[in-house]
Amino acid sequence: MFLTALSIFHLVCIAVDRYEAICNPLHYSQKITMPVAWIMVCACWTLAGSYAYGLVYSRALVAGLEDFMESIYCVGSCIFLANSLWIVLGSIIAFFFPCTIMICLYTKIFFVAKEHVRKIEDLSHCVNSNGRGRGGLIKQSEHKAAKTLSIVFSAFICCWMPFFIYSVIDAYT
Repeated sequence: MFLTALSIFHLVCIAVDRYEAICNPLHYSQKITMPVAWIMVCACWTLAGSYAYGLVYSRALVAGLEDFMESIYCVGSCIFLANSLWIVLGSIIAFFFPCTIMICLYTKIFFVAKEHVRKIEDLSHCVNSNGRGRGGLIKQSEHKAAKTLSIVFSAFICCWMPFFIYSVIDAYT
């Protein structure tokens, strides 16, 4: 639970970093400094730790299930039970809300990058028509980085979405 939330929160930080780098490139080096990066990482660890510790040690997951747990108790058994409310809240906190933030940020990044490419193409056509230069649309490394990021984010969604959807459905069946 802790490491799952932590990895998702780190992906949100990466999305915020990429958003600042693409959408505010002139202010990026002033906004995203090493101290800010450390604060983001520490915030991720603190939030994930608080979330996991709060659920497990507050016994909130099993609130209302005490009688049922006593009826199925067996020495040496290890049964995971959780009440429906906390399964849904946990899924929202650890997946659906961060995922929504990442989708919004990456959508904005996509449209800004598309606009940048259009402006570069327009500028490139102007320079080429004057015969004074060669224009390149996008650096190969930037294209590769964007492609890699989209693959990682897509894999993240494809791998975790079924688990969290099933958890929410299972909580009410």
